Amino acid sequence: MPTAVLAAYDAYLLGRFHTFRQTPEDLVLAVTYLETATAPDPEFAKAYAALGWTYSFLGTNYGQQPPHEVYPRAKKAALTALSLDSELADARSLYADILTWYDWDFIAAEREFLKTLEYDPINVLGYALFLTTQERHDEAIVLIEKRLAADPNNRYVHINAAWRFYSARQYERTIEEVALAGNHTDARPILAYTYLALGETDRAMELFESDVDRQGRNSQQLSNLAYAYFRMGHRTKGNEILAELLEIAEKEFVSPAAIAAVYFAADRFAMLQKAIDVRAREIIFIQIDHTYDAYREDPRYLDLIQKIGFGAG
Repeated sequence: MPTAVLAAYDAYLLGRFHTFRQTPEDLVLAVTYLETATAPDPEFAKAYAALGWTYSFLGTNYGQQPPHEVYPRAKKAALTALSLDSELADARSLYADILTWYDWDFIAAEREFLKTLEYDPINVLGYALFLTTQERHDEAIVLIEKRLAADPNNRYVHINAAWRFYSARQYERTIEEVALAGNHTDARPILAYTYLALGETDRAMELFESDVDRQGRNSQQLSNLAYAYFRMGHRTKGNEILAELLEIAEKEFVSPAAIAAVYFAADRFAMLQKAIDVRAREIIFIQIDHTYDAYREDPRYLDLIQKIGFGAG
């Protein structure tokens, strides 16, 4: 047991459980548990790492909180964990993820991912995501296959694998992995986007709509739905959902990247600069996101990815 304080360990396990359910409500609850875990044992490195993961997910579309409010906390927790245990792979990979997702320091991030593998050769999910953002799909899939072989019953691994195969446009494998991911919050959206890419639009729309029914009219679900309506030419419905999304954004944080994706589907080149300004995590996927395929040579697009640090030109 990584701590002698039984209550701290119980809180740690509960915190990790809720963290990887990846809903806004679960993530907020996870913070409570993990802060409870670190309080009685200030040397509980794994609890600090888990707390950092929770804060990092809060800054994505899973948690729907402003990145600038949570990523500094995530980094502080990661560095605290590493100061207590420099060989803790979970903390090392977390730090690498923050360098990728928020700092956009891709050289330093890859260095940290490689260090992670020295301590835990199957701790590869973050590195595979990183490689995807760099358009190094073959390398990402090699890592994902390695983790699937080592951890075949882990639904969180399967949902990660589904995203990697979707980004690589290997749609049959995407569908296979989604089927193994259970009821993860991403399962229906990935499947819907896959069917949209395959031209099975009715099937895709059914999934987008059922995801709204299941998860509620949250910003990400509405963004997905509006995007699909515009892609299918249903501009009236698309504009209705977009108006609802913008109304939510007036009251609470909504990632500009979620709005930008809808604008792109509606042939409007807007909001991406704001997504960059707030360092929305989704923006690191711009080079492999299907949304932007028609704009790869657009000077405005090329200027934006240079600002992120991908160095296209």
